[in-house]
Amino acid sequence: MEALTYIGFAAPDALIKPQVTWKLTDGMEIAAGGWFFLGDSGAFGQYSDNNSIFASAKIYF
Repeated sequence: MEALTYIGFAAPDALIKPQVTWKLTDGMEIAAGGWFFLGDSGAFGQYSDNNSIFASAKIYF
């Protein structure tokens, strides 16, 4: 589990990237997370309408 956060201090905005990863077996894992933009303007706030979520599966052999 991780939650990477970037904060813009000039314009109060932020990007939060939480992710949870589950190791199912020695060669397989799944993950889910998202990108959440906060603020009205600035480096991250300008994308506040572009929040997204994702899911992935990886198989190693």
